[in-house]
Amino acid sequence: MALTPLIVEHWYYRGGSSPTRLVFEEFEELRKHLERAKPGDAVDIWRWDKLCRSENIFASGKRPDSDGAVPAGGPY
Repeated sequence: MALTPLIVEHWYYRGGSSPTRLVFEEFEELRKHLERAKPGDAVDIWRWDKLCRSENIFASGKRPDSDGAVPAGGPY
């Protein structure tokens, strides 16, 4: 198990497309993904605990119910 989830951006050398963006919580799953990479592919990896912090939130909100009210409290 990883200490923190890892955010991965996998760029394909001859893919001609946007990169694939993934989050891995288990290091073994990341290792398996990287074994399938082709020569020339590029991979960028970030630590979730260092990047996804409350001071970095771009947007936040709660979905209202059918009456337009937003429940207060909760586990969040």
